Formats: sequence, C-alpha cells, structure tokens
Amino acid sequence: MSAAESTDESIPRLPFDQSGLMELPPRFAELRENDPIVKVLTPVGDPAWLVTRHEDVKKLISDARLGRSHFDPPNAPRYSAAVILGGPRGEYETEVVDHTKARQVLIPSFSAQRMRSLRPRIQRTVDELLSRFQELPQPADFHQEIAKRLPVFVISELLGIPFADREQLGTWSQGTFHTSDQQLAVTAMLEMREYIAKFIELKRAEPADDVITDLVLKQQETGFPPDDAIQTYVSTLIIAGFETSVSFTDYGTLLFLRNPDQRALLEADPGLAPRAVEEILRFAPASDACITRYARTDFEYKGTRISEGDLIALSPQTANRDPRVFREPERFDITRNENPHMTLAYGLHYCIGAPLVRVMLDVLYQTLFARLPGLRLAVPIDELVSRNNVLTGGLTSLPVAW
Repeated sequence: MSAAESTDESIPRLPFDQSGLMELPPRFAELRENDPIVKVLTPVGDPAWLVTRHEDVKKLISDARLGRSHFDPPNAPRYSAAVILGGPRGEYETEVVDHTKARQVLIPSFSAQRMRSLRPRIQRTVDELLSRFQELPQPADFHQEIAKRLPVFVISELLGIPFADREQLGTWSQGTFHTSDQQLAVTAMLEMREYIAKFIELKRAEPADDVITDLVLKQQETGFPPDDAIQTYVSTLIIAGFETSVSFTDYGTLLFLRNPDQRALLEADPGLAPRAVEEILRFAPASDACITRYARTDFEYKGTRISEGDLIALSPQTANRDPRVFREPERFDITRNENPHMTLAYGLHYCIGAPLVRVMLDVLYQTLFARLPGLRLAVPIDELVSRNNVLTGGLTSLPVAW
C-alpha cells in the first residue's frame, strides 16, 4: 500500500521506539528502505510526510516548492510544541526575500577571519572549564559542567553577551526547544527577545567586535535589518546554536568513551579532530528530530502527491545512515574521507553557524583527552537518559570519572 493510500490506523506515529541510546529507531531504517516518503503523524498528532533517504532529504531541503512558512499559521500542522522547528516560521508572502536578506546580513559575521580570531578565546574557555571540572569531586556530570556551559559561553562571546547573563541565555534556549509545554516555550522566547531588545540599544551606545554590533552598524548604514529582525536573528542564533551544540557535545564525548579504538586514533593524531567533528555531526544525535518544511503548492515527488500546506519532515539522522551514501553507516569512524552528512542542512539553507560549531568541537576534542587521559563513564551506559522533552535530544546527565 502506498503512503497516499494509507488508512488512519496504518499511519505510523512519531516518536518511534529506540532500541538503544545511540541507535537510530529501527523503524526509520525500515521506512528508508521500503517507504522513503511516507505519511506519518508527528509527536503532537498532526499529519506529515516523512522523508528518510539521503538523496531525497538533500533535494527537498532546497526545493523552491517548499518553505518554512505557511499560508494559515494558526491551523498549520505542527511537528512539536517547540517554538523553533515546531511549526511554521516567517511571513508567507515574503519568506524567500526575507531569507535571502538574512543570509546576506549574517554570513559575513561568520567569516573565516572571525572564526580564527575566536579560536584562542574558545581554547581559553575550554581550558578554564576543564580546570574547574578537574577540581570537582568524582564522579562529576560532564553534561552539566561542560556540555551545557561551553556552547553558551562560545555563542555569547561571538554575540557580545555579558558573562553574567550567559547562564540565563542557556535556560531560555532550552525552554524554547521544549516539545510538550508550548506555554513554557513561548514565554522563554518572549523573555529572550525582550533581553535582546535592550542589548541592541546598548550596542548602539557602546559598539564592539561582535555580531550584534555588526547588525546594528549594518542597520545604521543601510536601514536594514530593523530591530525586530535583529531580535529574530540573534535569538535564532542563540537557540539553535546552543541546544544543538549541547547535544553534539554530550553525544560526541559518549561516542569516544564507547569507541576506545577511535579515541586512541584521535589521541595518537590530534590532526584527525576535524574529521572526528564531521563524524560526530553525522552520527549524533540519533533522534526523531526533523527539518520541517511546508508545501507552497501542489506537486508530485517520485509518485507521491503533495498538497499545498502539507508538512514535510526531513530526517537528517536517517539520511546520515543511508547505506547508499555511507560505507558501514552504523559504525562511528573518525577516518572517513567523504562525509556528506545532512546535519547542518544544505544549499541555500546550509547552517550559517556551522563554522562556529566546527571550531568549538574541534578545540574541545583536541584538548579533552589530553587534559583528561583517564576519562571514563562512571555509570553503566543503560543508566544514561535522553532529554526526550527537548527537540534536539542530548542527555539529562553524563557522569564521568578520570
């Protein structure tokens, strides 16, 4: 039976059962092989088309017939209650123009030169966090002390956020990704935007070498972006950059602790760190989080009829383990030469913050095991718990000793 002919009783509903902490739910692989574009129900019960093959995810991410906005936002199908990635975003009539303008304004702030200038500060942050970590009683929680702190410190450094406010930013960011409590998610977003609005005024009075100042100066020069757009850009950078990086840091560390052969390769050759980062991005997190798009017109894709307004759920995690593209896709292998993972999207929607994520993880994993050569899990792996109420996953804790 094709996806279009499925009855309500036959429609799979997310989330699918996961067999292990780092294993992709088996149902994803089954659908990728047998029904790669299939009607499903999202975690909140709305209908969507789930796309699981690498070729299809890559094509549809940048397909002009799809967008992030919806012609009827209040009644649009939703993936989750999360503010970011949970439902439609942006203005339907102006989405393409708005997206193009946003990228033109933001991409220069993530230049190679700025990433190089940030690297010493990121190294200093990593060293300070690890020094503090080493003084804690053992076992200590790597998730709480490193994974939750490092990304918000680094992103705040880039944006020019005061040190004293960084913990609060992390709290707001996690709140916006809450998948079941929409009021909590909305409140967190509103409070963050109010904070950013005040900070825009501060940067007008006291410009510095940071992204918020870049945007304020661009506004003064050209009249764009307006304040509300700056609030949107900055809040999105904080939220998306923080929560996804927490997850990558949790899972990346766990992957090395579970795969001592790969850890030994990295320790013997720290130059493998960039490839290790790409493999972490490919392999983790193994969750049901999807890139969401809405059909802007009726069209047919590989025999499936898509209707205007339909929700399309693109699964990068399933695409990242597609055996058509990756050799031994279920194996964590930091020596991969070709690694065209879809974690950071593709094309015109490629993640603007990707250079920052890469340099942060590169610094961390070139430093971590040199500083803590005895690092090991302090509990059996089956006692670790995923953050199921946060769209980006990650762990509730990661107890380690050294």
